[in-house]
Amino acid sequence: MEDIRYIRQTSVPHSTLAPHDCVTSDNKTLFLLGEFQIEVYALSFQGALKVTSFPYDVTSFSEKVDSCSNEDGSILCIGDPYYDNHNGRVLVYGSKNSNRTSWELKQTILCNPSKQSFFGWSVCCDKKGEKLFIGTNIYHYLKSDVYKYEKNTENTFVKDVNFNIKPYQQNQLPSNFGTTLKCCPLGTTLVVHSDHVTMKKNNINVICRQIQIFKNSSQGWKYDQELMTNEELSSTFVFVPHSTNSTNSTNYILFFYNGSIHVYISTNQNTPFILKDRISTNQKAIKNLYVEPSLLYIYIQKEDNGIIVYNGATKKEELHRLPCVPRSPRSICVNQENMICIEDKQIMFLLGKYKHPLKPHQKTSYVMKNRTRCVLPFSPRQIIAKKSPVFFIDKNELDITLQGTGSFLVIFEEDKQYYETKYTIEVKGLHQRHTTSSIYSFIKNVYNRIVQ
Repeated sequence: MEDIRYIRQTSVPHSTLAPHDCVTSDNKTLFLLGEFQIEVYALSFQGALKVTSFPYDVTSFSEKVDSCSNEDGSILCIGDPYYDNHNGRVLVYGSKNSNRTSWELKQTILCNPSKQSFFGWSVCCDKKGEKLFIGTNIYHYLKSDVYKYEKNTENTFVKDVNFNIKPYQQNQLPSNFGTTLKCCPLGTTLVVHSDHVTMKKNNINVICRQIQIFKNSSQGWKYDQELMTNEELSSTFVFVPHSTNSTNSTNYILFFYNGSIHVYISTNQNTPFILKDRISTNQKAIKNLYVEPSLLYIYIQKEDNGIIVYNGATKKEELHRLPCVPRSPRSICVNQENMICIEDKQIMFLLGKYKHPLKPHQKTSYVMKNRTRCVLPFSPRQIIAKKSPVFFIDKNELDITLQGTGSFLVIFEEDKQYYETKYTIEVKGLHQRHTTSSIYSFIKNVYNRIVQ
């Protein structure tokens, strides 16, 4: 089983109390929505740089606010469902230049006719920011709707009058519809989550949560399938699109139900979602669910804000511990090695590398490269006998006399267990000599800078 070893923790404070945030799908732009202003950050898994801030106005800042952005972070759509006595609206902000330093209100979208249905309760858009889906929240399916807007030639969102989707209503009483929305990058698959669905079961009204799928085809938008309707279904789910270039893309949906993470997969636009995996946990309920894009790691945020990591391949809980437990992360972004935790007063970055468990007595050949090749067939216990960590060049992949990238291995002991970690680095300053001592000194200096 592979594990992640988090080796460094950094943080970037932000100046505004921002209980709402929005991160672009490529994790490169972060919007922090404060009470009166929005802060824009250029984001990476190593740090964040504030680009600008601009004022905005929502009716009830402390209540529900949903937002979405296109992939390049040039537009930001904000739902304001409490506006005008709960009629609601959606504010569309756009960047005035390519470096995202200046923003303006491009458009205000109102529900017409108004229905006091909390228009803008949920919003999502496609990758290009040309299709915008807007949800409502009222416990009556005759008033609760999902709307679709699309940009015209004047770059303005206009309502798609042909878009008319309704929940599949077998055994279903008046309920809300569309309290959370997620769409695929092309905007051709829409996942609708409803958190107050009244079902008739054995002549008893039961309040459930529901996930339904709608897809666009040559015949227009239609109901496709219902993944689950159940009172124990989690209020959070994750939609993971893998390919963004065509309708023949693989999409995943993950949600928590009955103590397990359910993983559904659809291989293209025309095939339904089917249950692929079920990962058992020891949790009765969770606060949130986050997924690394390749599904190698799945993160559960418990109700006490603790983080549990599951391996998507082995379906087992990982053993690694975070260097700290975020107190109350509102959002978490993850890739295969690093984590971003967005909190009330800071953005926390946990930087990590894979660590591979090693058997104490299993002998493996490690290479220390110099002008004459030296192969060391030792077991981890023999290697760590005198000191930890110990450094090796990975398969002769590092040459300190040449510019470019290379890698080295670190063998270390942790809690009486032995591990191997691979680091890929860039060689900039050239060394005249390629001796064992010079390589070792170089690797050790790099490693000390990484873990400090």
